[in-house]
Amino acid sequence: MSKTMNIELQLKNKEALFKALKRMNVRYEENGVAKFWEDSAEGIVMYFKDWEFPAVVDAETGVVKYDDMDSSRLDKLNELKAYYGIELAKAEALKKGYTVTESVENNKLVLRIGMG
Repeated sequence: MSKTMNIELQLKNKEALFKALKRMNVRYEENGVAKFWEDSAEGIVMYFKDWEFPAVVDAETGVVKYDDMDSSRLDKLNELKAYYGIELAKAEALKKGYTVTESVENNKLVLRIGMG
């Protein structure tokens, strides 16, 4: 039996969210309705590979709603949160005139932000 869960990720910046989803190759609808096992939700609907039900970001609050079929869901949501944070940091740095470079070193993603 599954249940619908809300997780407070605060994914409020749509541009950063869409870039994070693109990096993960996750299909999404900007304004959609998702049906869960016992519930439904409106917002940004994300279709993760191998998930029976999609996850939904409330466009106003940034809260993610998803059907908690098993704990592996958190792995994908944590990955999304990490990429979202990277994309948000890059956007804010560029907006303030900083330079941004991204690379992979020792199997870790490295983000460098410097003076213009």
